[in-house]
Amino acid sequence: MNPFMKEYRLFGDDGDKWSACMGWACAVCDYLTDICLCPEYWDFTQSPFGADKEDLYYKIIVEMIDNNHATIEDLLLFSDILYKYRILLKNAGMDY
Repeated sequence: MNPFMKEYRLFGDDGDKWSACMGWACAVCDYLTDICLCPEYWDFTQSPFGADKEDLYYKIIVEMIDNNHATIEDLLLFSDILYKYRILLKNAGMDY
């Protein structure tokens, strides 16, 4: 299993699937934008102030990659999963 999916499941969604999905998605995109790898189809624009490096999910991503518990390829795969999950939630009317 993808190491980032394990973390996603560990933190759960506290009943708000959209918020959990988007929280992780923003952290992933911030990290990938910082290293110039954010997928174009996400149409993500980082804040003019840069990545929110104090965000819990962002910190988890950095720690996992820095400590070799996950790779950039793992993160890219996770980003694809989040993207598809976001579409499913939106189609189910669970976005806001």
